[in-house]
Amino acid sequence: MDLCDEPAFFRLHDPLQRLATHRAAHDQGYYAITRKTNIKDAVEAVGVPHTEVGAILVKERYVSFSYIPNPGDRILVLEEIEPLNPLRPSLLRPEPLASLRFLVDENIFALGILLRAMNCDVVQAREIIKYTGENYIDQDTRIAQFVLENGMFVLSKDRNLLKRNAITHGRLVRSAYTDDQCVEIIRLLGLNKPKAYCSRCLRCNTRLESVDKAQILHRLEPKTILYYYDFVQCPECLRIYWKGSHYEALKKRMNSIFAYAQKRVIRS
Repeated sequence: MDLCDEPAFFRLHDPLQRLATHRAAHDQGYYAITRKTNIKDAVEAVGVPHTEVGAILVKERYVSFSYIPNPGDRILVLEEIEPLNPLRPSLLRPEPLASLRFLVDENIFALGILLRAMNCDVVQAREIIKYTGENYIDQDTRIAQFVLENGMFVLSKDRNLLKRNAITHGRLVRSAYTDDQCVEIIRLLGLNKPKAYCSRCLRCNTRLESVDKAQILHRLEPKTILYYYDFVQCPECLRIYWKGSHYEALKKRMNSIFAYAQKRVIRS
């Protein structure tokens, strides 16, 4: 007997069902699998990237993405459990990341700035590809190759990008607003509030270094010279930072984000 005669079925656990772009035909929320394919491709065919899946259960047994459903199977697809640890191997992701480094897609560029303010290691998609003269398929291919070579956690709103086999760890960002997106990632990964913000350049991600005020005096405004004494500089792009009003506003914003992220989340 093959799948044409007796299909296999899978059901998405509720948080994943909300991501599906196709409605389940079965009245109990099951999707039919009528051709030979692995469970990863079957789940992604209804709109859910594999990055969102935390476990796959078949007859009380956990299986990997390569599992080929058999006729009559009833498969349960579960979401990731927060906080997840991408540095630890699992059945679905046997090769963990060596360190937590983010690749932030162009569609959520502002989130990457906040993550850098939190001292996270972040590469923006626009920094590795040229947007002029290339179509989206070419861009996604370049991003996926970069992620594969560098072992990164991808943040994006692009489902098709996250479905690529080269991307093993990532998140289809749900929230629409930047601060809410930051809260989402803090909760997802259990990120801790840093002792101080902005140890990395917000423009190019390089770690900042102390610089003597006398060396940069010619680049400072008169009031900055008068009121501030401690400065840091990016050794790559030479941008200068100090703890002025912009820093205090960013600090206040980040403190509010962490305070909200640490509030108890009640799931329906």
